[in-house]
Amino acid sequence: MDETVVKGGGKRYYVYSAVDVKKNELTLMKAYTTRNYLATRSFVNEVLKYCRSKVKFLIDPPMLISVLKGLNLKFEYQIFGQRSLVESVFSSLKQRVRIFFCSITTKDPVKNWNFFCRLFVLYYNKLMWCLC
Repeated sequence: MDETVVKGGGKRYYVYSAVDVKKNELTLMKAYTTRNYLATRSFVNEVLKYCRSKVKFLIDPPMLISVLKGLNLKFEYQIFGQRSLVESVFSSLKQRVRIFFCSITTKDPVKNWNFFCRLFVLYYNKLMWCLC
């Protein structure tokens, strides 16, 4: 699990991502206007809805630790290793963001970011591997 900052329309948005490293699948990706304890906790709770068994989170940002401890979840702090899969997802995401969000303006940017994230999950899990 990780988060990154993306920019669109002159504003910053925080995109959280969870990847199942065993299946090499993107579990969930969601955008928020802020990066804080409540946004992180909301994301983790949503990720847990997709998990069928006990999970262990591989994390990089130390900020995620307090949320995972608060929810009594297992985690491992990693900078390299299996976590690099999450970094490759974000690299691919940011390439597409530069292409698609350069000139899009909207009244509800978070809604558009989350729609984009849902499409990206579909692309990553189903289409990207077929196009290689």
